Amino acid sequence: VLVAEGPAQLFQRTQFGMGVFFYTTVLYILADAAERGRLGGSTFKNLCFGSALYCLFVDYLSIVNPALDSAGTAAEVIDP
Repeated sequence: VLVAEGPAQLFQRTQFGMGVFFYTTVLYILADAAERGRLGGSTFKNLCFGSALYCLFVDYLSIVNPALDSAGTAAEVIDP
């Protein structure tokens, strides 16, 4: 059973895919900064804050099912 992909599903899929690529890069930079003892810099603080926001964003999209409309009813289902 497939759910018809609407704008919310497309947004979630594209943001998650690109987000994982950028998130892993940020984590690599933060790991390197931690090894050098440089996490106190403003750049690394901003990267930490941004990575926390990204985690919250992905968690929010995982909890809120975009296949449901605002009334809580299921979206159009495609049965192949």
